[in-house]
Amino acid sequence: MLQCFRKRFGFFILIFLFCLAIPAKGPLRATETGDCLGTISLQLSRSLELTLEHVAESIKALADEYARIYDATPPMDKTEKELWMKQAFEKGKTVSFRPFLSGPEPTYQAPVPTYLFYNGRNITPNVTRELKTFVALVPLFKVAYQTFQYSWVYMTTVNKALLVYPYLPLAEAVNNLPPTKQAFYKAADFAGRNFGWTQPYLDLAGAGMMVTVSYPVYASEKLLGVISRDITLTQLSRRLLKPITGRSGNLIGLIMDKEGLAIAANRTAATEEIERVNTGAGSAILHYRTAQGVNPLGNQKAVSSSNGLFNEAGENALARAKEDPHAGIWHVKVKAGEKVYKGAAVKISETGWLLITIDTNP
Repeated sequence: MLQCFRKRFGFFILIFLFCLAIPAKGPLRATETGDCLGTISLQLSRSLELTLEHVAESIKALADEYARIYDATPPMDKTEKELWMKQAFEKGKTVSFRPFLSGPEPTYQAPVPTYLFYNGRNITPNVTRELKTFVALVPLFKVAYQTFQYSWVYMTTVNKALLVYPYLPLAEAVNNLPPTKQAFYKAADFAGRNFGWTQPYLDLAGAGMMVTVSYPVYASEKLLGVISRDITLTQLSRRLLKPITGRSGNLIGLIMDKEGLAIAANRTAATEEIERVNTGAGSAILHYRTAQGVNPLGNQKAVSSSNGLFNEAGENALARAKEDPHAGIWHVKVKAGEKVYKGAAVKISETGWLLITIDTNP
């Protein structure tokens, strides 16, 4: 899976280098510049989609395995339950179990599982069965996490039990109460029994801006719960956007959602602004939209970024996508002061995001 990604990403780099190799005796003709930007945008979007698809497919495999293990797992006997309850720690109605650990609580994102329950000590036989199934699933969660190392991998059951990998301290876990009402649970496509993605959001556990993909787990017609996986937007930006700055640092890459919410950029200052503004507000509010574009969104907290070029690019890309929604790529012109720059935008089908590439050589 990763080998496939590397091959495609290498192909993108070759295309990018070919574009840079075009003789630079004078300014490139508009068609040449547009063709290169379009090619870069399309290949970059495909690399992004492959990454998102791989993350999604990884949780489907976990869901299938959970259903199989659950079917063969009985509830805990009295001795097993006593072991778990002896190592149960509470904060409000949130209970954290550490049946196989001794000593102080593990640190944030330590390489061990987290077993949680969000209904006090009302531990029914069904809940003990879920917790036992969690134990059998931990090695698979560990492998899934190490494959991408994108923040958290977790399973939420219909009875409000939660398995999280890596470790989530109890003080942070209380932010998920009740987990079956949270966006990461409701994002799953229950009707279609398929993947669902959340809107970008600020992680309450401190991992920054992220998105979550979720998949419902069924045993025949019985819903068992939801498997979820997070991707931090900083990781996406570093992995996919950083390599496209170009020979002279002239290429800008932006990712935003269908309303212009800023997701990622290949500029350090832009990445820092996303984290700073959203963390300060306690929610995702920074947009690559002009003031006129932000006002009608209905979100009183929504604000434009401090970069006028990014805002104009986002506004133009959204306008072009609205005019011609079925185009594979939208070419845009972005004015910043007295200069006009060329850009290209493509849609990420997995999430509906827009990926914009801008050549800052006017």
